[in-house]
Amino acid sequence: MIGRGWCLLPLVLLACDGESDTAVIVVDDGCPVGMDRASSSGMLITQLNLDGLLLMAGYDPIAIHDGEPAGCVTQDGTSAKWTFEVDDLPYGTLSLSGVEAGGHDLNTEGGLMLALHGADVPVTFRSGASQWQSGTWYVVSASRPLDVELVGTANSGGRSLSIQLTAQASP
Repeated sequence: MIGRGWCLLPLVLLACDGESDTAVIVVDDGCPVGMDRASSSGMLITQLNLDGLLLMAGYDPIAIHDGEPAGCVTQDGTSAKWTFEVDDLPYGTLSLSGVEAGGHDLNTEGGLMLALHGADVPVTFRSGASQWQSGTWYVVSASRPLDVELVGTANSGGRSLSIQLTAQASP
């Protein structure tokens, strides 16, 4: 790099077993513990309406946000996390954990979290927490790839949300 500034590089750790001279290089890819960078990922947000304001959200599968890639997934493909953008800045994350194929009621079944940390007042919507007035999330495939559809309306902390999206991640 020429000039002054910061470079973002993955953290490389050297792990030793303590009994031999064998060392293993471990690369921290920036994903949450138990997840790896998705080999392929995608998200199409067809509607994101927060407090009556329609937001034009997008997803960049190669973006890095605060050291974390846009798409992370577990090896078994049952948990994933996607970070999406508004105006080319990280705006929110969709996280799924321990999902099974089939339809799920947003109001009664846990496992899904939508955090809008880029909103003027950050807000989080969780499935199974009685925040959703209507909606479902449907897991088309809970393996390789994890393939999900989400449609719903919710209220949390005085904030209203209407969302429709599809997302996919492969280990």
